[in-house]
Amino acid sequence: MSIQDLIDKLYELKEPSRDLEIEVAQLVGWKQRSEKFLDDKGNVRERTLYLVPNGDKEGKVPRYTLYLHDAFNLAQLIAPDHVGGVAWENGMGSARINNGPYVQAASAPIALTIAALTLLQQKVTSRR
Repeated sequence: MSIQDLIDKLYELKEPSRDLEIEVAQLVGWKQRSEKFLDDKGNVRERTLYLVPNGDKEGKVPRYTLYLHDAFNLAQLIAPDHVGGVAWENGMGSARINNGPYVQAASAPIALTIAALTLLQQKVTSRR
């Protein structure tokens, strides 16, 4: 999924989305691996594991659209030398990083995730 497609889907969210969090994670370097295992009944099953960026260590994909702390860490990963702000009011959240656009979404974590991805998209576009 392109960065813009992901941003568009995040704008449409009314509540957190684990599927989109996984898409965001893969965009910033998380890897996915499948592994077979035996369940309690001896059946062979398959599970998906996620590997942290730049390594083979298993990890839990952050909840970018649910927790403000995880969205903040994403913003710091994408723009470590930038400043920003986040606000929330009844049923909405807003965020802005540096001189980027003001983003309004269903919650503050979603808005901050969108703001971070918007900055990432600008970085990628300027490299071309």
